[in-house]
Amino acid sequence: MVLRYVPVIALFASLSRAWDSPMPFAQSPATAVSQGAFANPAAAGFGEDTRGSLGWAGWDARPDARQRLWALEQQGPGWAGGFRYWEGAGPYLARFDLAGAWNALDLFTFGLRPAYVWDGQGPDHLLLDGGLDFRPWPQLLLGAWTENLATAGDERRTHRLAASLRPFAVYPGGWADLDVGYGFERQGPGKHRGYVFGEIPLFAGLRTEAQWDPGRGEGSLGVTLQLSGRMAAGIGAARGGGAPPGMRNRLGADLARRERADAAMEWRTAQKAPFLASDGAVAEIDLNRDIQEGETDEGWFQGKSLGFVDLMRRFDVLESDRHLRAVAVKLGSARCGWSMGEEIRDRLLRLRARGVRTVAYMEEVSPLNYYLATACGTIAMQPQGHFAVNGFAAEVMFYRGLFDKLGVEPQFLRHGKFKSFEEPYTRTSMSEPMRSDLQGFIASLWDNFLAESARARGLPKDSLRKALESPEIGLEHAVRAHLIDTLIYADQLAELAGGKGAHLDGNQPDRVARTTWDIPPQIAIVVVTGDMVVGSSARSWLTGPDLAGSETVAGQLRKARKDPSVKAVVLRVDSPGGSAQAADIMWREVELLKKAGKPVVASVGRDAASGGYYLICGADKILAAPNSVLGSIGVLWGKFVLKGLFDKLGLKSETVKTSPHADGTSMTRAWDSTETDALQRHMDKFYDDFITKVANGRHMPKARVDSLGQGRIFTGVQAAANGLADELGGLGDAISTARKLAGIGPRRDVEVVVFSAQGESSVLPIPGMGVSRARGAEGLAVGIKQETDRISALAKPDLWALDPELAGWNVSPLAGWE
Repeated sequence: MVLRYVPVIALFASLSRAWDSPMPFAQSPATAVSQGAFANPAAAGFGEDTRGSLGWAGWDARPDARQRLWALEQQGPGWAGGFRYWEGAGPYLARFDLAGAWNALDLFTFGLRPAYVWDGQGPDHLLLDGGLDFRPWPQLLLGAWTENLATAGDERRTHRLAASLRPFAVYPGGWADLDVGYGFERQGPGKHRGYVFGEIPLFAGLRTEAQWDPGRGEGSLGVTLQLSGRMAAGIGAARGGGAPPGMRNRLGADLARRERADAAMEWRTAQKAPFLASDGAVAEIDLNRDIQEGETDEGWFQGKSLGFVDLMRRFDVLESDRHLRAVAVKLGSARCGWSMGEEIRDRLLRLRARGVRTVAYMEEVSPLNYYLATACGTIAMQPQGHFAVNGFAAEVMFYRGLFDKLGVEPQFLRHGKFKSFEEPYTRTSMSEPMRSDLQGFIASLWDNFLAESARARGLPKDSLRKALESPEIGLEHAVRAHLIDTLIYADQLAELAGGKGAHLDGNQPDRVARTTWDIPPQIAIVVVTGDMVVGSSARSWLTGPDLAGSETVAGQLRKARKDPSVKAVVLRVDSPGGSAQAADIMWREVELLKKAGKPVVASVGRDAASGGYYLICGADKILAAPNSVLGSIGVLWGKFVLKGLFDKLGLKSETVKTSPHADGTSMTRAWDSTETDALQRHMDKFYDDFITKVANGRHMPKARVDSLGQGRIFTGVQAAANGLADELGGLGDAISTARKLAGIGPRRDVEVVVFSAQGESSVLPIPGMGVSRARGAEGLAVGIKQETDRISALAKPDLWALDPELAGWNVSPLAGWE
């Protein structure tokens, strides 16, 4: 039996799916085109990025006529669509495909691809293709698919089976893309063909693909070049083959032993490494913006804010680029918490340690900006700036004198001698516990700042301290003291980083494309930010920070628990606490996650204090940045009595009640002794339950927890030393810890998904513009209601596990530090 061969141009297959393809090579633009929408509908259910491709093929259909094919494809997770148009010799033919696919058990992917065909010779009609992938190992893929499973035309049914192996897919580097396999095709009774195929990465973004039919001695060869992280292009040539089944005669495309040429381009959101080497390209990292926890809807290039998870993915892309030579970091005014700053700084240090030239450029200086800049090998500043990083200060505003003049009586109860919430309202100066707590806290911050900055700059710690604590702010002093290296303007940054003729390149992919065929396990990041309240979360746009609603947070934790794809959870917390009841509701969901066998790793952002620490105390592991804030284990209850103010304003109120304590929450009267005694007992009970939960979660004696409690706050360094945290680390470290606890091997890909519990803002950014617009009058009304509800939730008397010294809705005593 003579094996017939349908040639494959490695080119188009390589462009569309070669590196992270869910199916081995199938057809070229000249025949059935590509993988996802055109050759194997199951491909649509695989892969996390979006990509598109444009292909062309041309061949001599007859001695005196040429046939051409144009093909356009777009694909995303779970879907794919494409359009093909044949023209030239014979009647026209056009086809539109729309594919969908569904994963099962993380091993199988079923796909269906309905299509509509415009036939220049026969009637227009519908047809259906179907496919199945099986991925028993990350390196091995088995596939079966049928074209023309059902058709209203005269196309013949075609069955394909293929097996493909990527022996190095679980190893990093270019050779992970090596792909070899064997395919077998049946086109009807007595009509079979077999072929071997392979892809080999070469160098500098160049790859080659080939396919060979040993029975007929026919085959194809294609080469592609990765032009950038987002785009590739290539050309190919083939000899032999045929047109799509059932269309051969109409298209006049019997290619038996004839030559064909192909060309194609592909664009995508995920990086396909390696990059084309370019000595003049300097990767640009623009940190002159707000950096927020979680993801940012508008992505890296639009709007004034950036999600921290998006930024970490950007660093993953840079670290995977073996040809990266230089990075320029713009630090106009980076706005993020110190914990995020620590991790950004660590990623810069990793690039620097790998031999990448790193240059930081500042037009203004703040403690955080300079701390980030010290991670770079070279620090440059705008020549007419000034340098003033003299230390950290905690400033507290006391309102008692004002309240006395206004006739406002603050009435607060607390458990914890360091729980200094009420002191700005009840005192005119700091108590000794408050002063010692804050002094120890900022001293630890400053010591860590000096130690890490001195190490990165190659200076003695005492020398750096002396230079920074000097009152001199001139840039000449900064250069002489080796605090910075040079003075330049922004237009000189590219040349400083990359040499003469260099240019800044900010057009990098969003993430690294996978090179394995398996559907990876998921690690969920549940993002909790803001003051804790009972109810729903809200993203504030008028008066201050977010609200972390118990209903929203618990719902996201529950979602992660019930999702079989999620194998572990990273709880990313940036909260000073809030409602004690809300914290307890959230804590319960963490316990249920652990009972379900899913490890929970807490990653502390700027702070996890009071209720924020209550939430994470039962996590399997707690990681914090050196400058994170943890602790404040304590509880309080209070209200402001406004009767004196109302009297001064001529306001009078009267109350009718059914029982003596029915108006206990009223702001027109103070609590009596029976009420304060009852409230104190309730607080004492809650505090005892709080330290019991911490003791159980941290595996510490209860007395030890109490000694660390009483409202005291600690830096991440202090918390790691006293046991309130397990180790120092950022979000990336927490993800690595979570995968280890879940038993996911180091060479196995994982997919990080964000389950944000931050709520939605009623104002949306306009893409590409640094302004915002309301969603009409209704959206504005919703936003105002959210703000009103937020203020009301924080103002009502309640049992609070809150550290308002750190809460953004109050004047922070750490203003000098932030």
